[in-house]
Amino acid sequence: QTFEEADKNGDGLLNIEEIYQLLHKLNVNLPRRKVKQMFQEADTDDQQGTLTYEEFSVFYKMMSLRRDLFLLMMAYSDRKDHLTAEELANFLCNEQKMANVTPEYVAEIIDKFEVSDENKQRGVMGIEGFTSFMRSPTCDIFNPLHHEVNQDMEQPLCNYFIASSHNTYLTGDQLLSHSKTDMYAWVLQSGCRCVE
Repeated sequence: QTFEEADKNGDGLLNIEEIYQLLHKLNVNLPRRKVKQMFQEADTDDQQGTLTYEEFSVFYKMMSLRRDLFLLMMAYSDRKDHLTAEELANFLCNEQKMANVTPEYVAEIIDKFEVSDENKQRGVMGIEGFTSFMRSPTCDIFNPLHHEVNQDMEQPLCNYFIASSHNTYLTGDQLLSHSKTDMYAWVLQSGCRCVE
C-alpha cells in the first residue's frame, strides 16, 4: 500500500524523488546522502534509477534497521545473521535479566516474532524478528498487570507511598563507591518506581 501511494506516475517503479517524498510524508528524517546510498544498494536490476516493489522492500528493511539492536544481536550470535534458540535464551537471561527462561518460552518467542518461515522451522531468529521482539510490549519494562488501577486514586499525592531511589547509579556510599548502570535494573526489579 505504501509503495502504491508513493508511485505517483503509476508505472510500478519508484524513482529517488518519489522516495524522498515518501520519506518526508512518513516523517523519516534521514540525510539525502544516506537515502541515496541505500537506494543505490537496493537498486540491483537492469532498470537503474528506479526501485521495483521487491527492491523497495529491501530498501525499506535497510532503512528501518536499528544499528543498536543489530549490534546487540551480534554480541550474542556466533553466526552473525541469526540467533539460535540457545543464544536467544542466553540473551534473555544475561541481557534482559529474565529468570527461568525455558526452551518452550524461547520457541514461543521465535514463533510469535520471527517473520521468516524458514527461520521459524529452523528455530532461529533473524534481525527482523529480533527487532520486532525488542520493540514489542513483551520487552516493555512496564508490567502489563499494572495497567489496571486497583486502588483508590482519589487522595492527594502526599498520601501515597512511592518507592524511590536516590543516587541510583551508585554501588555504595556517595563518596567512595563506583557508578554502574546495572544498578538501575536492580532497583527497578526490587520495586522502586522513581529513580534518579
